[in-house]
Amino acid sequence: MRRTALGILAGLALGWSLAWGTTPAYAPTNEVAVFNDGFAEAKQDDCEQGSEAACQWVMIQNDIPLPPEDDQ
Repeated sequence: MRRTALGILAGLALGWSLAWGTTPAYAPTNEVAVFNDGFAEAKQDDCEQGSEAACQWVMIQNDIPLPPEDDQ
């Protein structure tokens, strides 16, 4: 009985030290999603700076109807 109790205590001490002595795992990141988000933000910034092509890209990605083209 005494050996069992000592074994349990030793196991708990070892388990506690292993569990609390390690750093937590970081959530995996999706590099493609991060790149795409950055690209979309850059296009939005370009549109705000006056790039017509960037504005068209942003409108298409957000399902916003494009304005009619002027045929002059």
